[in-house]
Amino acid sequence: MDGLVNEIIDEAKEHIDKLIETKLKKVIHDRITNYVEEFFDEYLSTVNKKHGISLELLLRDLPERFEQTRCKGLKKDGTRCTHKATDEGFCRWHVDQKRVKTVAVMNRANQATTGHNHPMSIPYMHDCPACNPSLCKPVETEVLKDIAHIL
Repeated sequence: MDGLVNEIIDEAKEHIDKLIETKLKKVIHDRITNYVEEFFDEYLSTVNKKHGISLELLLRDLPERFEQTRCKGLKKDGTRCTHKATDEGFCRWHVDQKRVKTVAVMNRANQATTGHNHPMSIPYMHDCPACNPSLCKPVETEVLKDIAHIL
């Protein structure tokens, strides 16, 4: 009987140790997440006030890995939403504030100097002649004509 009791006690200790470890990891993770979110809130607020950049733009540009839990939306009073993020960084109340992704059209001068037909913030586009040499047309002649016209 004593052997059975000792075996049960040993199993209970192992089970309790695993539970404590799991709970402790969760508590540590939650505290670190809260600290990072508070740090970003203070930092973005400071940048907003010092440099006049809208909080909405700053929140949109936060790296996704840092903002997986909290909504990036702004409330009517201009403060950051505290709800949980569900849809691409926004809660269900602020999902309409998501960034609309559009391709910026570059002017001809930028295209002539770089050869790219997209902004440099986009590293590669399959239909860009500078990114995909197989699409290249004799762009040099157009550039030379433009330069000759300027001279």
